Amino acid sequence: MQSTLQDIEHNPRYTALLHNEVVRAYLDKIHASYLALQDKLASSHPFWQEESAHYRRALTPTINHQTLQDDRQSFLSYNQDHQSELDSLASNHQASLDSSRGHILQYWEKVLESKKSMWLEPKRKQAEREYIQGLIGALESILELQEMLEGLGLESSTLMQEMLGGMKFDINGGSGGDEREGGVEGEGQEQISQQGYGSGLGQKGCIDIAKIKQYLKTLQSSKHLRTIADLLGRGRQDGGALGSSTMGDSSVKLTNTYKEEMCGITLGRDLANLLPQELAMLNDPDLELLFDLKYIQNRLFCFEKQGFDTPKEQQEKTKGAMIICVDTSSSMQGTPEYLAKALTLYLATKADMQSRACYLINFSSTIETIDLSGKDGRSNLLGFLAMSFNGGTDVEPALAEGLKKMQEDDFIQSDLIVITDGWFDGFSSKLEKQTQDQRRNGNRFYILDIDGTYGTHTSFDTHWVYNSHTDSLHTRHSHHSSIS
Repeated sequence: MQSTLQDIEHNPRYTALLHNEVVRAYLDKIHASYLALQDKLASSHPFWQEESAHYRRALTPTINHQTLQDDRQSFLSYNQDHQSELDSLASNHQASLDSSRGHILQYWEKVLESKKSMWLEPKRKQAEREYIQGLIGALESILELQEMLEGLGLESSTLMQEMLGGMKFDINGGSGGDEREGGVEGEGQEQISQQGYGSGLGQKGCIDIAKIKQYLKTLQSSKHLRTIADLLGRGRQDGGALGSSTMGDSSVKLTNTYKEEMCGITLGRDLANLLPQELAMLNDPDLELLFDLKYIQNRLFCFEKQGFDTPKEQQEKTKGAMIICVDTSSSMQGTPEYLAKALTLYLATKADMQSRACYLINFSSTIETIDLSGKDGRSNLLGFLAMSFNGGTDVEPALAEGLKKMQEDDFIQSDLIVITDGWFDGFSSKLEKQTQDQRRNGNRFYILDIDGTYGTHTSFDTHWVYNSHTDSLHTRHSHHSSIS
């Protein structure tokens, strides 16, 4: 059964979406595309030559009887099956030449409008069906994307707003681009056109909802990639060092909510923490009544315990920033590029949720830096996801830029990860020393090697190798405990 606009409006599945201002603005764009198609259909009928001939005859002045005959011949050249109707019209209207011509031209216009209407009506109905199908498809894609983001623990509204704000919808064939990446199949006509990043760092392209969903599906199915992502920029309470005590942190407050250690004796009726002498009363029938009385009056002697709590907002603030260095060279094309984009999407969205600074450095032969924080962060992220990878590989400028960024206040406690296929040489002793200095300040340096077999990079705290064929991860090198 064909759905109607009323069915969509009254479907409870779409109620929340239809009340969302961002979604409504996007649906308005779809509607504008539909109206533009209707206008285009009305002016693209196949009878334009006949319409032009009728227009020329209507402008021709009446000179003599030949003018009337020319009108008849011009009409019949397009409508031979109307000979009898035209003869009947002439016999019923014995009048002046101007009047006779007027009757013929009016009849011609009526026949022409009828032919245009018969041609246009099925086209309009088909366009309406495609419009309604497009609305349903768009709403279902948005719902699925929201569910996937929330399933990964990611807040969806900001990213959805940026995506829908940049999308173009063409009811008659999409907005162009038929690129496939990492086995992603197109699932609709919604696409975002974004500017690329020249200088051999990438080329402009399109990103659509289908690709975003495919990135998220990859993250859903790979706990290893999520584990790596969750390690980055983990909480800091001591200025950046790992594993240190939180006792000296002024943001940590004493609380009785968490009973971690004894701190004294108090009156109450906490049976789990009663002093032994209080419990002893239960063994004496004469004192058992006294125990009951003290319990009712909340006056039993109990051990008092307390713990330590960090306010949630403070926990979020103390999570470190992230610097993501993505190898955008030609060798990353295919699966490595696809996984690098998926991981970057997850990291940047997570950072945005937690108000953590996030900085992207694309590197191939040169570098390009992109701020993924702030009001332009999501737009910049979608621009990165839309670009294609090409060029050579030189990781040293990217690391140098990352070290420079760590001197800024927002990135003092940042972690840096390089996502690559591992095809690059080591770096200079100067850069190695700078890395060691930053490590002493609490910064950490990681490398994720996607399908790489090019040796071990010991300059990083941890070198992970991810096998995309088996969805397996092992630690090739680590200064700390490994995950595998």
